[in-house]
This record gives sequence, C-alpha cells and structure tokens, in this order.
Amino acid sequence: MKWVGMYLMGFALLLAGVMLALWKLGVLAIIGSFWTGVILLALIGIGIMVSVLNSNQRRVEIDRI
Repeated sequence: MKWVGMYLMGFALLLAGVMLALWKLGVLAIIGSFWTGVILLALIGIGIMVSVLNSNQRRVEIDRI
C-alpha cells in the first residue's frame, strides 16, 4: 500500500473515532445531520489535500542531446 493510501486510511479512522465520540456526547444531535455531513466532507477533503501535498513527488528531467 502506498503512503498516501495509508495516510488516508489513518485519517478516516481518526475521523470515525472523532465522530463516534461526538455522537456519544450528544453533540451531533445538536448540530444536525446536514451540517454534520458538510463538516465530514470538508474534513475528508482537507485530509486528501494534505496527503497529496506530503506525498513523495518525483521530478523527471529529460536530457536532450
């Protein structure tokens, strides 16, 4: 598995843990399902952006003779 995939899997597990904790505390009932979904999508997007930003980018140089 590539590093980006492992990062996203770990980030998804972190989000699941946070969501379960907020659900158990009753915070999600106050916020509502729509805004919970919006916040969840935003956090997943941030996780994808950070994982791509930190991925090992290889630069290809072409020598022309």
